[in-house]
Amino acid sequence: MIKKTGWILIILIIIGVGFFLTWGGADAQFRRSEFPETGHILSGEFYDFYWSAENPILVYGYPITDVTTDINTGRLVQYFQRAVFVLDNQTPSDIHIQLAPIGEYLYEPGESVSVAGKSTNCQNFSETGFQVCYAFLDFFRENGGVEQFGLPISNFEYKYGRIVQYFQNARFEWYPELPSKHRVKLADLGSEFFYTVGEPPIKQERNEILQDVIGLGVRAFPQSAVTTLVGSQTIYVLVQDQNLFPVPGAQVEGLVEFPSGSEKRYQAPETDANGVTSFSFDVETIKPGRAFVQIFVAYQELSESTKTSFRIWW
Repeated sequence: MIKKTGWILIILIIIGVGFFLTWGGADAQFRRSEFPETGHILSGEFYDFYWSAENPILVYGYPITDVTTDINTGRLVQYFQRAVFVLDNQTPSDIHIQLAPIGEYLYEPGESVSVAGKSTNCQNFSETGFQVCYAFLDFFRENGGVEQFGLPISNFEYKYGRIVQYFQNARFEWYPELPSKHRVKLADLGSEFFYTVGEPPIKQERNEILQDVIGLGVRAFPQSAVTTLVGSQTIYVLVQDQNLFPVPGAQVEGLVEFPSGSEKRYQAPETDANGVTSFSFDVETIKPGRAFVQIFVAYQELSESTKTSFRIWW
């Protein structure tokens, strides 16, 4: 027969387990991260996958959409500066979230750059017939390898004025003018894919009853999270109405404040049928630091603004 103290101990254990499950379950339901840099949210399995990476800001960047539905596949997706997450419920539970092969989608052959001789600092990939070498190989190994970036689908190439290499999920770029630990950068392929290949992932038809635009929602983010002191930058802007429908024909202006304190204004083209526009400018400053971009939008009698930023390195 169990003594009174034994019963008390059992009851306390049961209460403790119930408390853990209740609050643990609640925590699982409400785990989320908000990113003021782009105004978007991570939650659920997308949250888990993002934060499972050792350095998610480096390899994925910031989210540039919330979770939404791909019009072609019907799957839930979320776009990031350097990646696209896809939720596939047909796969085992531990790999529901997969990385879309945006490197494959965007790859077009460039000018070949040969590697002199046989280097011991290269790794050959028989699956695709390409090799990864030197600082690119170090970056590849240190930040997730094949699991993160996929297999190489090119050797060194010269594109966009730089030495680059494409992988299934990424593009590496070489910046010799940066400090040694920052010379390999990931291109913002998620942003590039979102704006140059596909339309915004939700295709909606406006209900005639809801034609009037009575409110504006504005999102903005830079093409490159980091630039050099002498480089270029593009700011993308998305304008939606109160029902999250795109607003074409909106007037967009940008005010860029550089780390030195100087400011420049830029007028973007009117938003297109998807509510999207962009403007580009040269980055010419003698002082590194964070540059802030304020976006002003006007449509009919409405106006709205938002902010974004990017970092300038040596």
